[in-house]
Amino acid sequence: MRDLVEALDLEELTRSPRAFEQLVQLNRQIREAPPPLELEKIAVPSLVLAGRHSLVMGPDAAQRAARRLQDGRAVIFEHSAHALALEEPDRFQDLLAEFVVGNGA
Repeated sequence: MRDLVEALDLEELTRSPRAFEQLVQLNRQIREAPPPLELEKIAVPSLVLAGRHSLVMGPDAAQRAARRLQDGRAVIFEHSAHALALEEPDRFQDLLAEFVVGNGA
């Protein structure tokens, strides 16, 4: 994957279908890669948030991560990409407050 990142010329991306295909391939590899953390060892309640349109951590990755956690819960923001707090601020704040208060923090 590192070779692909180094080979990607971001300036060329807007001009070249090949560069765009490289970006799509990189994104696919990132989304399909297993999380690097040992999530199974995390024993505290955990909230995993993801935007439906995120290229960083989409719904599938969020749900996989939540399943690996001992007490994980995934919530997908249907109208967001990766900036949940900016794209759906009311829902983000309500959900976060509910989670924190509900878990005794």
